[in-house]
Amino acid sequence: MIDEQKKLEIVEIAYDMVKVHGWNNISMRKLSAQSNTSLPIIYRLVGNKDGLMLEVVKNSLGQLDEKLEFIASNSSAPVEDAVELLFDYLSSNQFVFEYLYKKDLTFQSAIQRKKLLESLTTVYTNAGVTNPARQSAIALSQIIGQLVLDKEFTKLEKQHMTLA
Repeated sequence: MIDEQKKLEIVEIAYDMVKVHGWNNISMRKLSAQSNTSLPIIYRLVGNKDGLMLEVVKNSLGQLDEKLEFIASNSSAPVEDAVELLFDYLSSNQFVFEYLYKKDLTFQSAIQRKKLLESLTTVYTNAGVTNPARQSAIALSQIIGQLVLDKEFTKLEKQHMTLA
């Protein structure tokens, strides 16, 4: 139980660090210093940096899933609210988006993608949408497409400003 509490604390600190500094600027040593936890304990609890990333993504998606469940049960417009929440979540949690959709697909990232789609499908099912699995997959694809376009547009805009 103490290990699980410490692991959750480390994962939450890592999440905060990633949000501020980006995934590539995080090291296990920095996490050790920030969490006041020795490196051997961190490695025992989360494994290497890839294991830490998986734990951060799983924890973050778990919180998103709770919000989607709340929307499914309490919203007067659950489909619209779920799509908006998911778009906002993925656009503000770029490292999760990259883990799920840009990084080389791994077994673990595929599992997390499937869970995310299942959560959205639950909202669509509870809202009485016809063919909820298909409709939620279409909505998720549109969200991903928009995020990719937004990112590419921002990149081109920065290049244009540099040239001007």
